[in-house]
Amino acid sequence: MLRILFLALLLSLSNSAMAVFKCETNSGFIYSDLPCPSGKSTTLKNNSTGFVPTPDGAKAKQQAEKEKKELKRLEKERHQREAKEDKDNKNVARVVASKKSKCTALEQRKRWAEEDASNASEKSLAKAKTKARRAAEKYAATCQSPQGLQ
Repeated sequence: MLRILFLALLLSLSNSAMAVFKCETNSGFIYSDLPCPSGKSTTLKNNSTGFVPTPDGAKAKQQAEKEKKELKRLEKERHQREAKEDKDNKNVARVVASKKSKCTALEQRKRWAEEDASNASEKSLAKAKTKARRAAEKYAATCQSPQGLQ
């Protein structure tokens, strides 16, 4: 990436009177406006449209194009992955909200059945207790299971 930025910087300089020297060192190449201290250098000529491409420049340009394509591909994959994750998160939130709403309604029915059982006459007490027990069982099965909301 640093090479691309350096190459872009070099290409953006369009002073026609400026010469650029490519110096080979142990660690690679250095571009400078001064001749190489070791004496081994290549002068890059400048014309009105920019630097004349050298074999290394052409390779660098091809590499830059290749890296741009790869970057676009990776960005597209990332956007697709993020869109899928957002969709999945929204679905999970919707399911959790639905489950919570259902559990709230079941809890309310259970409370009402228990109240009805406590206020029932002797004649309807057995039926009210059965209704309260069933409401409590339904609430427990739906909302207090490992997959339900606690």
